[in-house]
Amino acid sequence: NRRIFNQWQSAIPSRFVDELPGDNIETVADTGLYGASASAGLEEDGASWRRPGRGAGYDRLRAARARGGLIIDARATVIEDAGARSDRIRAGMRVFHQKFGYGRVTAVDGNKLEIAFEKAGAKKVMSRFVEPV
Repeated sequence: NRRIFNQWQSAIPSRFVDELPGDNIETVADTGLYGASASAGLEEDGASWRRPGRGAGYDRLRAARARGGLIIDARATVIEDAGARSDRIRAGMRVFHQKFGYGRVTAVDGNKLEIAFEKAGAKKVMSRFVEPV
């Protein structure tokens, strides 16, 4: 428990307590609501908390860690920017941007443009945010 804005607030133990060695954890708590003690929240080995509010997903995660960790099989794929206009925009072209207004493209690097805007100055902008004029 701790005091926040002049009121007592109860908090559940940190999820990182489970990572500490059991010899380094001391649990001291008074009898809670309906006579349940804090030790009722401990597992049989008394080493880690089973807090209310943790669902089956948490139990599966702990079981997977106990088996040797989690392996996530994923593959990265290149996603083409459908809104890219860099093939149509070249250095020297006049463009319009919703926030910066009108400007002239000074350099093109893939879908990144360097633009000298009339009122906002020089900016680096993604090509999908400008329209050729």
